[in-house]
Amino acid sequence: MNKTIIEARHALLKFFSQESVFVLEEHLLGVPFECGDFKLKRALILEALNDLEKIELIKKLSIEKTWALIKPLAMYEQTVSVGFETAQAISESINAYCDSVGNTKEICDPSNIREKDLRNLVLILEALVAPK
Repeated sequence: MNKTIIEARHALLKFFSQESVFVLEEHLLGVPFECGDFKLKRALILEALNDLEKIELIKKLSIEKTWALIKPLAMYEQTVSVGFETAQAISESINAYCDSVGNTKEICDPSNIREKDLRNLVLILEALVAPK
């Protein structure tokens, strides 16, 4: 099973969405990241923790192998820029879905993509890949 540092980082962000402190020896097994080899998992998680520390999402504490969120993840925002073709494709996908379910409140304007549009796109994808 090949795993990457990005996948380990994703698993840690899931962990930090529920918890504010990570203690390596206490929480390592509970991190939703399976790679088949405990030593490899530990190494990848440590690298991911270092990456999150470098971008100032977490800080290593004086307690051995313990990290804490600097602030709750919900307080962070990201800026995303998309070109017109991508914005139009996002809008067409959302609007086609809205038409199919009869929802006119969530129509997407391709000249003004907002966070709610990206959230709607995620909800549409989740509905498509949900187990039936």
